Amino acid sequence: MKALSIIICTYNRKEELKKVLLEIFKQFKEYALSSIDVKKILNDVELVIIDNNSSDETGSMIFNLISQQANGNLDLRYIIELEQGSSMARNRGIKESKGNILAFLDDDILLDPEWFSTCYEMILNKPKNFVRGARVIPLWSSEIPEWLSIEAPFEIIQSCFPAHDYGEEEQNYPFYLNPEEDEEEEEDFNLLGTWGVKIQSLLNRFKRKISNPISACFLASRDVFERIGDFRRDLGIQGKTRGACEDTELFWRILANNIGIKYSPQLKVYHPIPTTRMTKKFVLDWYKLLGNTIIYMQSKNLDHLNKSSIESKLNLQIKLNVFRLMFYFSFLLMDPIKSFWLETQIAKAKGALNYYN
Repeated sequence: MKALSIIICTYNRKEELKKVLLEIFKQFKEYALSSIDVKKILNDVELVIIDNNSSDETGSMIFNLISQQANGNLDLRYIIELEQGSSMARNRGIKESKGNILAFLDDDILLDPEWFSTCYEMILNKPKNFVRGARVIPLWSSEIPEWLSIEAPFEIIQSCFPAHDYGEEEQNYPFYLNPEEDEEEEEDFNLLGTWGVKIQSLLNRFKRKISNPISACFLASRDVFERIGDFRRDLGIQGKTRGACEDTELFWRILANNIGIKYSPQLKVYHPIPTTRMTKKFVLDWYKLLGNTIIYMQSKNLDHLNKSSIESKLNLQIKLNVFRLMFYFSFLLMDPIKSFWLETQIAKAKGALNYYN
């Protein structure tokens, strides 16, 4: 068994994928040449590309790179998965790979210069029950609009873009965001014993909870998938049809099985955010899809971290009307950030209500 399988699933992103591949080849070669045991590294690592039925000459581009020996001595396999869908492609990657640790990468990210060395050195001892989420830093293609906040409490969920940038401190999922966190205040609560825990728990309800990493870049040991299964086929993107939460459900399932997941910011990648994702329409459509998917997950008992019955149509309608009223007042107060955040909550409620239609 190899130590590391780098898995990239791709669909019609020939140019973006080429950039990722060339950077992996470069980093792998530099690391291998600087090592005292080159042969071990060559045997330890493989790159598995799962082409999810692309129509943009992705295959020709890859074969050209191989013919030019651009991959050096990196073991590379190119596999076509005809069944459309992000989950189907990732599951094929799990099946075809030979590594103890699987490193999943999106086909349109940019690697930090130290990505390969960080990744490889994290998994040298072939750990078990190992899951790590990366720091995914957004690269905005233009100035962020005045209505779009990426900071709590009225921030747009980063995975919408996608991004996953929560600082440079390693921590366990789930964790909470609080932009005005006071460490001395938290120590005071600890001195209060049981009551301090209760007070802190109450305050946490008003913080943004980060429950899981995102699949743009994460590592997981093979035994995790053998224990809890792979990605659900009924969630996620399927070709040109947008989907959501296949990675979220997987991470929730992992945590529910008492397998820890760490946010490891030293494992760093960058995600370009095109202007097409920085429009109100894109964000609202994403939230609408999210609302619909969450209700679907509740109906299938997939809310592993917070088991609850499916939210009723009446409750969703009440929530929608409340958000509409709040939006009206925020609009009058001319607060673009709060107004748009409320628009996203309206879109999310509408998406959830669509489940009943």
